[in-house]
Amino acid sequence: MKTVLFLFCFLISSLIGVWCQNPKIFRENGKIGYKNADGKVVIPAIYDTGTEYMVGNHAVVQKNNKWGMIDTNGKILIPFEYEGVKLGCSEVAAVMKNQKWGVVEINTNKIIIPFEYEDIGNTFIKKIRGVDTNKTYDINEGWIAAKENGKWGFISESNKKETNFIFEDVDNDCLTLSLTLGDKIFIFSGKLKHLPAVFINNKWLEVVYDEEKKDISVIEIKSKVAKSGDFNYDPNQKK
Repeated sequence: MKTVLFLFCFLISSLIGVWCQNPKIFRENGKIGYKNADGKVVIPAIYDTGTEYMVGNHAVVQKNNKWGMIDTNGKILIPFEYEGVKLGCSEVAAVMKNQKWGVVEINTNKIIIPFEYEDIGNTFIKKIRGVDTNKTYDINEGWIAAKENGKWGFISESNKKETNFIFEDVDNDCLTLSLTLGDKIFIFSGKLKHLPAVFINNKWLEVVYDEEKKDISVIEIKSKVAKSGDFNYDPNQKK
């Protein structure tokens, strides 16, 4: 998934501050390990490669051309049997096997979402805010982004398709969720009381989640008054 450039500066600063305090990768004799902020080795250099920082006491590392996950004590949380592992922010992780993505439970390796998707997000979303009523819609089961036939949509923890697979790109992490539809980028954020609007081709547009239909739609705002959190999106800007 593409990295979305529309992140608030304070979020970036916060993340950088957190990451810098977490154990950071170091290299020795062609292998990698991790050191804490004081320079003390917490994970010896025995892995082929890995994530630059440990996040939430977790790191995704590679050994013998297979990916897994460890904690700051070196305990194996996800065994080294996958072609890819995504570092998330919950007790599950997206993993790839036989060129297909699914979701497993950390520690037990229990399969939560079967390996049948072209790509998958890295965290489950529990709430979506609707701009039309400024209301928060609770989701009984967490949703996670998944890619099928070249398009993105959302599935629940029970692998039920919760939205149409219509999005060209989805980027979700612990703080934000963004959707790309054509040249339009929409961002959900747990820090906002509404979904940001975007201004594209002389039109103000917002995303609305329909609780009854369980679908996401794009609406044009005929009489728009700009508010904090809006993005004046230039479709020619690189994503």
